[in-house]
Amino acid sequence: MAKRGPTCSICSHPAVDEINGRIASRVKLADLAREFSVSEDSLWRFKKTGLVDLIAQEKLRSMANDLCKSLLSIKIESEKVEEVLHGPKE
Repeated sequence: MAKRGPTCSICSHPAVDEINGRIASRVKLADLAREFSVSEDSLWRFKKTGLVDLIAQEKLRSMANDLCKSLLSIKIESEKVEEVLHGPKE
């Protein structure tokens, strides 16, 4: 069995989503450490793992997907309005 290290204090923190967002927004780690009562070293290790970047990328993908769905819906609705106003396309 592989040896497991201690649990990440940031991963198990109740405000981990807020911390992720703030790290991704490039808030100073020292400021976050004070605000969330965690060590700056823990924040640095957490950031170093790349999890913050992956979470930020996934959120951007999700937002882009939602935007595409909204644009498609708007396009469909505008085509319906155009058909009502101008008649069906030939």
